[in-house]
Amino acid sequence: MEKNSIKIVFIGMGKYTIGCLNAVTGKNYDVVGIVQSVRKKKKYTLWDRITIEKGSLKRFAETHNIPYMYTDDLNGDRCIEFLKSVGCNLICIASAGQLLKERIIDIPANGVINAHSSLLPAYRGANPSYWIIRNQEKTGGVTIHYIDKGMDSGDILIQKKFDIPYKYSYGEYDDKIAEVAGQCYLEVLDMLCGGNLKPQKQSKEGGAVARR
Repeated sequence: MEKNSIKIVFIGMGKYTIGCLNAVTGKNYDVVGIVQSVRKKKKYTLWDRITIEKGSLKRFAETHNIPYMYTDDLNGDRCIEFLKSVGCNLICIASAGQLLKERIIDIPANGVINAHSSLLPAYRGANPSYWIIRNQEKTGGVTIHYIDKGMDSGDILIQKKFDIPYKYSYGEYDDKIAEVAGQCYLEVLDMLCGGNLKPQKQSKEGGAVARR
């Protein structure tokens, strides 16, 4: 597969997503859209809207001239229309906060992949970074895996682990995983181009779950 034939939409929120975007666009992979996932609320305050409108993902999209949208329903019709309109054939996720349904997963020809901030199958769920630091784990890491109908249960494409120093803060861990996730995404995309992806089934034994 040629590098310029991969059309990527990134879904995510915050600096973890920005770390991945910086790595991928820095190597001239074609990001054709950015979807910012926001938490569903009954009513959005003015501050909520300012935070979204002035946020890092929208600024990144504007700086790089990439189509952008935000939504609190990643499985909704509006998101589907956006994905189809930009012509993506791969979705990359970095902190989406919502489980995707088949109607989204089935859109890109090359599937949906996710950068999860733990060494799966450990710490499946919404907030692995918090629980890894709270539980004083000595090893952290990032897993790139395919998205399926389950919670962080799809086939693993790559994992990178690193030591967590004594008294490492939550913020320091977040900075580290943003860097490592970007590296992992580049390796996976290079393997996709070269036809060298070798997905590995996850163990059904998962250990701790990273609940909200």
